[in-house]
Parts: sequence; structure tokens; C-alpha cells
Amino acid sequence: MKVCCILGMRRDFKIAKKDRWTSFIIAVISNVFFCYCVIIAFSLILFSYTTIECEVSGPSMQPTFNYPIVTETDTVYVNICDKSYNYGDIIVVNVDNDEKAIIKRVVGLPGDVIDIVNVDGEYLLERNGEIVHEDYLYIDSSISVPLNQKNGMKNTKIRFEEMLSNHPDNVQEGKYVVPEKSVFALGDNRGKSQDSSYYGAFPNQDIQGVVEIVQRHGISKFEFYTSYIIQGKFFRTIENLF
Repeated sequence: MKVCCILGMRRDFKIAKKDRWTSFIIAVISNVFFCYCVIIAFSLILFSYTTIECEVSGPSMQPTFNYPIVTETDTVYVNICDKSYNYGDIIVVNVDNDEKAIIKRVVGLPGDVIDIVNVDGEYLLERNGEIVHEDYLYIDSSISVPLNQKNGMKNTKIRFEEMLSNHPDNVQEGKYVVPEKSVFALGDNRGKSQDSSYYGAFPNQDIQGVVEIVQRHGISKFEFYTSYIIQGKFFRTIENLF
């Protein structure tokens, strides 16, 4: 059977065969890239709606924030949807009838028994009868400060003792028991922090949320968001919603 030539079409044509593996790989890469872009866009939208931007002022959270220069402040983004507080979480709390907000680290949860104890002349945090090893504390390098007081916990102890007298309902055998629906939180720079050692435990309703990510001083918004995307930090935004 002969193939007829229609409208001058050449007879010696042939159908080009595609490289199926090349097409498959390109399709997979394209779809993965598209999905990744969708996830990033979705995460950025969630980030803007679920976090509030807070500028950290003062030295109370050194060396975690504003270190080593207090005048150059860090910025934190607080996830207002994250209400599952754990040890080590950094939270922003409203105090003084919501007139100001402070930022501190959670060291005690409901039912925990908190005390400041003297071990070989050094004051340390005790939780449920065990010493809490806190490697995030600010250590004063000044020569004038005695070695056993460089962690600033002596000042915390003084405030803590006064706080106990102001909250007798939460005291058992001279120690503080964290009430239900509350957390006990302290600053990392214990010598210069007005925290639960002063106020007592913070009720959950006064907590704005948990710090999700930090923008260090000197880092531009462009650098911050680039790092947020490239390092995959947006996955934490999604995780904190569930």
C-alpha cells in the first residue's frame, strides 16, 4: 500500500522518539521544584500569620540574645499558636497587668518543685530534687566577682526567697511548687533578670508564645528570609501548627 502525499507533504518523514528517562527525570525535578516553591510560599504565609516580631532589649537573656553588645538588639519571632511549653523553651510573657512583655526560658512546668540551692558555695537551680545543668547561663568574667558567684544565681536566690514569702500558697517545705496551667521561667543572665524568681510562675494566659526563630542584630531582612528558606527552617513553622 502506498502512502499518499497530501498538500505537498514529503514521503520520507519519520516520528522522532523521545528519550523516556530524560523526560522522566526532568518531569520529576520540575514537580519537586514546584512543590518546594509551593511549600515555601505556604510557610511564609503561615509565618506572617502565626508569629509576632519582638525586639529583645536589655541584658537579661545574654548570652542567648544581645551578646556581647546590649545596644545592638536581636529580634525574635514568637509563634503565638505554640502552646505546648517544654523545658528550655524561650517564651514572651506579659507582666505588670500587660503593660510590658519580658522574654525568659522555661525551667519549670506544672507540679515541678523548684528551689535555688547552695552546692559547695555555688548557687544552682534544683528541680524535683535534682540539680539542673544549665550550659546556657551568662558567666561573668569580671575579676571582682567570686568564682562561685559568676553564674549570677546568688541574686536569683535573694529574689527567690522574697518571692516565696509573697506566694505562700505555692510553697511546700520551703520550696516553690509550680501551679497548674503555669510555667516557671528565668532569664539566662541570672544576675540581671526580673523573672519567675521575682514574679512567681507565669500563668499560661499571660504567655504570648514560644520563640520560633531569631534574627540576629546586623542581619538584614533579606538575609534572614534567605536563611529561613535555604536552611529549611520553614518546616518548623509547619510542625509547630500541629
